[in-house]
Amino acid sequence: MITFLKRIFGSGKAGLVDRSRNRRNDPRYSISVQVLGNIVDSRGELRGLVGDTMDVSREGLALSFHAAEDTMHVLQRLLFENQPVILEVELPSLGDRIRATGSIRWHDIRLTAGLRRYFIAGISLRDMEAEDRAKWKQFVDDTERMAKAEVPTA
Repeated sequence: MITFLKRIFGSGKAGLVDRSRNRRNDPRYSISVQVLGNIVDSRGELRGLVGDTMDVSREGLALSFHAAEDTMHVLQRLLFENQPVILEVELPSLGDRIRATGSIRWHDIRLTAGLRRYFIAGISLRDMEAEDRAKWKQFVDDTERMAKAEVPTA
């Protein structure tokens, strides 16, 4: 099985994500925390990754990777749609970590406002132990509360 281990360290600023473009009903919450990981490519070689979450939801997360142009093309070849992944995620607000299996749902290369390219991948979380599922839900709920606290009321 292709392995993809991630650790998320530190805490980030949270906010609501515009859902008008989302293809799913599950709310996404913007939070940026560092992601470190490895993936085994189709030739069985271990590849390291460093990125940041862009958003999280109860069912998954989006990761961004800022890298050189040639590295982005390597990422496109390594992270194919529906590729199985195993995640180890550090949950900063809980001081704990979870393990989950999931799959790459989509990926893209985008531009920042400063015209710098970055690679983004959406990962659907499928299977977790019941205890880890409860911790993930708590992490997303904490992120949702932070996002709502930052939204000014009229």
